[in-house]
Amino acid sequence: MKRLIVLLATLLLSFGLAYGAGTGTIDLTVPDTIVPNAPFAIATVISNDVVCGGMQIPMTLSSPDGVTWSWVAQTENAWGTSKYVTHNPAGRIHPPATNFDLTGGILVVETGLPNAIAYGTGVMFGPGMAAGGPSEEVYIHLMVTNDFPILEVHQLCVNMNLPIGATEFAFSDYGGLGVAITFQDDGNDGTWCFPVRKPDNMCPVPAGPAAITGPHCGVATGTFTATDNEGDTPIWSVEVVSGTGTATITAGGALTYDFGDDEVNGAVAQLTVGVADAFHTGGPCNTLTVMVTATDVAPTVACGAPAHTIPILQAFVKNDIVGNDVDVCDDIVYSITGPGAIDPATGEYTWTPGAGDVGTYTVVVNVTDGALAAECSFTLNVVSFTGLQVIIEKTHQTLQGHYENVLVSFGEATNDVGGFDLLIGYDASALSFTGAELHADLVACGWEYFTYRYNWNGNCGNGCPTGLLRIVGLAETNNGPDHPDDECLSDLAGKGIANLTFLVSNDRTLECQYLPIRFYWMDCADNTMSDLTGDTLYMARDIFNFDDNPLDPTQAINYGIDVTMDSYFWPGYYGWAAECWPELGPDVKQFPLEYIDFIDGGIDVACADSIDARGDINLNGLANEIADAVMFTNYFIQGISAFQYPEGSIAASDVNADGIALSVADLVYLIRVIVGDAQPYAKPAPGSSFAVTTQVLNGEMTVNYNATGEVGAVLLTFSGPVGSPVLGNGAANMDVVFNETRVLVYNIGRNAIAAGANELLTVPVTGDVELVSVEAADYYGGPMETTTRTLPSEFAVSQNYPNPFNPTTTIALSLPTASKWSLAVYNVAGQLVKDFNGYNEAGNFSVVWDGTDNNGSSVASGIYFYKMVASNFSATKKMVLMK
Repeated sequence: MKRLIVLLATLLLSFGLAYGAGTGTIDLTVPDTIVPNAPFAIATVISNDVVCGGMQIPMTLSSPDGVTWSWVAQTENAWGTSKYVTHNPAGRIHPPATNFDLTGGILVVETGLPNAIAYGTGVMFGPGMAAGGPSEEVYIHLMVTNDFPILEVHQLCVNMNLPIGATEFAFSDYGGLGVAITFQDDGNDGTWCFPVRKPDNMCPVPAGPAAITGPHCGVATGTFTATDNEGDTPIWSVEVVSGTGTATITAGGALTYDFGDDEVNGAVAQLTVGVADAFHTGGPCNTLTVMVTATDVAPTVACGAPAHTIPILQAFVKNDIVGNDVDVCDDIVYSITGPGAIDPATGEYTWTPGAGDVGTYTVVVNVTDGALAAECSFTLNVVSFTGLQVIIEKTHQTLQGHYENVLVSFGEATNDVGGFDLLIGYDASALSFTGAELHADLVACGWEYFTYRYNWNGNCGNGCPTGLLRIVGLAETNNGPDHPDDECLSDLAGKGIANLTFLVSNDRTLECQYLPIRFYWMDCADNTMSDLTGDTLYMARDIFNFDDNPLDPTQAINYGIDVTMDSYFWPGYYGWAAECWPELGPDVKQFPLEYIDFIDGGIDVACADSIDARGDINLNGLANEIADAVMFTNYFIQGISAFQYPEGSIAASDVNADGIALSVADLVYLIRVIVGDAQPYAKPAPGSSFAVTTQVLNGEMTVNYNATGEVGAVLLTFSGPVGSPVLGNGAANMDVVFNETRVLVYNIGRNAIAAGANELLTVPVTGDVELVSVEAADYYGGPMETTTRTLPSEFAVSQNYPNPFNPTTTIALSLPTASKWSLAVYNVAGQLVKDFNGYNEAGNFSVVWDGTDNNGSSVASGIYFYKMVASNFSATKKMVLMK
């Protein structure tokens, strides 16, 4: 029965139908434009007002202008042997309800390939295709295979009125009657023609990150790519929508965003990355939005030595605290929790404990870059002592060729001492050591052992002073019933330790020289003392020069502080190295104490012209008097024995100032002066000089000087008008006259400008007024050699020169005051490459970088940053190394 119905329906569809009341429409749709070499589908759009029980739809393809095509097989919802026909799963030709029963099958006729294809069926079991539509029901899948030039239009046509074999177009209702179908093509004749055209040039399609991050002191980067159907080269652009930085993108799509100065940690900028090609001008044709976030790396800080023992009532300075921030544009700020104070810019810690501050303290150091922070800590053990001072005497006006005794003694001393081991250096070409003896003060205390030897431990090589002397003493040797007086050895303030005897060389090139005698360190045990029990070792705390002032800071980088920082000078004159400090543990139960302040001394060799005045042969302070003539006359008869003090008498004998001592001409001129026929020559001031430094601060120029002797008058000439001068301490008793550009400092009486370094005057200035010349005369009217130097008015670091450079560049620095300074070079990743530091007096100086890192290795070409820090000042600049 089933076969009979199918056959009947097939016959009806094949040989003509009697039409019923049902009607419908059929249309074909494609994409707006068929694109060559891109698969597409022809959709069959059906509407019917009665239930449809069968259909036959032939499709014959043709082209009036040479379009070719191929069929495209499908995998989903496909019919036929080659699967070129599919149905719409949401359409009405689909189970389970009111649709065709697909178990009967949709027949696809492929015998007309490649130009024609047909599909359809006879009467269906099930409810058939319900009335409805128009809706897309069936798709024919194919692809145009031609490749036409852009904008060239062709046509692909589909005809439903041409039979394909025995298959003709027909629709029937569920009862087998024909359904009148109207074609919806332009001519309603069942022929549709569709345009085929290669599209216009397609815009490249960009791809890349939607968000990037980078250090706020540097740059954020990202890489972008573009897909172009035609293979055109992408043209990139970037726009900063929000943010204060600058953005660039390379031809290869490498994006760089350089953060603005105000874009710190967490700041977000919005960029628009655009792309175009040579066919799309006037701006990007596609864009991406990119969000850029600034990041910040937390600073680091190291507290240096972890523990210090310090006395009450003495200033403690710690400058081994080092903070760092790889974000080179960040200025770190130091602060502390605990006693004392810290310089917020340099990290130098200071504290003077009071009498009630004995105890142990933890100081926490914090550094912050304004956003992130780090901290470290150190401990202070405050003890109730003021320490020991050990002093080498500084002698005055020592005559050459004579022996000089130099005292080594205690200054301040609050604790007992049971032994000492002192190493002392001197210049053996100028001084000959002849012997040492224990001082009478320690002998009186019952001190039992004292010895000395040359050199530190034999010959120490070329790195040592030419003369080294070690003196060693023990208060108690346990050699019998007699013992030293402990009370005496506990009250050592002002007591002598040893007398050293030196013979001063008669080499006249040493005239007026200072011959230092200084404590020297070769190992950790040098220049140490012990308490009476031997339980506690006293080590160096500070090293000073003879007048109790800190050593020249250009030579002692950490004067006045914990000497463990001075390992740069080990071995040398500046204390023990950090390696000497033990760590507490099973083998170390007691720390040594940083207890002793060492004060260096030396021998001051007398100047020949300072021994006495010209003509004062007998050295009684009265020149050119009759007793001088008598002694001088005796010299010509008795020889040098006529002089009680030969050095002084010889120096005073050049009465006629011809440079020849002990001559008859000198005796004659002495007599002429005594009888009033000639005037005495003034005491000479050989090599007299007057060095001037100027500095302008807050509209006022300060003129300082350094004079080798008393000055009778000074004339200053300026480049422009100045205000009323005010005399300084060095010229307080002088007179001053001035006009707009010249100032004269003088005195009509016997006053003089003091010798040495002092302030001459201050004078108001405006604009760029400078001191252009200086004239000076000594107290006796002799001309003095003058020099001038201008000090900067503010801290500054200049742009390096040359820039770019290879391989070296010079960076100029300016200090308005004597300061410690540092200059650090960083790469763009914020890593430290090279650092310089030191201490300089006020003035201008420069640092040369040779393009190497701290290990001496050459660095790569690129951008580098350098940062100067001095006092409360810091500044960062950029430079380029180009090899």
